[in-house]
Amino acid sequence: MSQTVFLNGKWLPIEEAMIPVLDRGFIYGDGVYELIPVYAKKPFRAREHLQRLANSLAEIRIDNPYTESQWLTLVDQIVAKHPAADQAIYFQVTRGAPLKRDHVFPVGLTPTVFMMSNQLTRPTAAQYENGVADQTLLDPTTWTLDQFGMDRPGNAEIQLDLFLSYGSNVPLYPE
Repeated sequence: MSQTVFLNGKWLPIEEAMIPVLDRGFIYGDGVYELIPVYAKKPFRAREHLQRLANSLAEIRIDNPYTESQWLTLVDQIVAKHPAADQAIYFQVTRGAPLKRDHVFPVGLTPTVFMMSNQLTRPTAAQYENGVADQTLLDPTTWTLDQFGMDRPGNAEIQLDLFLSYGSNVPLYPE
């Protein structure tokens, strides 16, 4: 079964998703990345993540191509298209693709918007408590996020309890 992704206003199989080679995100890394975790088919703090996306786009002067309401609709659609209950929705928004490669900051480009969702895989309790022999088995974005709380004396058990109950307590978290 092919994975469905969103690219520039269209839902299509991932194998058909293509961006122009001159897209500034590809050439210069000129874009923004965001992720919304999904637990039990419910996006976690979607509005806060979308606000961070909007802030990041504003900081690098890319017009936000969608309103919050439009983004939320896309998030709901991609969650529904993916079979997993726990997901990671990835967003990439780039400045777009000019007609020529140039370092000059282009104006008037249409941003490239890409979204995909993967099953969210979380480290096991044993991995959090004892670590892993091969660190490549853990997503590098988690290396520092949880480590600070885990390193505080006496906090390992508290953090682990929170981690293990996270997905099962989705209704307790604010929208």
